[in-house]
Amino acid sequence: MERLTANADNLLLGWTYGRGSTTTTRREVRPKHWYSRTANCLPASRSVSRAYPQAVSGTPISFSFDPASAHFHMLYVPNPKVTAPTVIFVPLSVHYRNGYRASVIGGMVLSHPDATHLVVANDQGVSSVSVSITPVP
Repeated sequence: MERLTANADNLLLGWTYGRGSTTTTRREVRPKHWYSRTANCLPASRSVSRAYPQAVSGTPISFSFDPASAHFHMLYVPNPKVTAPTVIFVPLSVHYRNGYRASVIGGMVLSHPDATHLVVANDQGVSSVSVSITPVP
């Protein structure tokens, strides 16, 4: 799963995951087969539940997510004609249980700390925006 999801990220492709009658899109869902009886995440949930851009106020250049470290990075070229912000889904219950740190170069965070959706506004006149998310230990 990690290889497939990384390849999709490299190609800037969306994807869905399904098993049996449970199909999920890239949103935080808790299918029964992803959790043990003690509510610990099973390996599949750590691979499939990941930070990802839901909307980009420009043209994405690249984005990646490392399930082992929960580090997310995205680079995009802003479009000044787009007034809506960039929105990135952050899976708090799987990878960021203690919260996260967001770092933005070329823009600013509009959302509240540890929001499930990181909202970023572009700075005026920048040629690129870089967004990084790392978990709080």
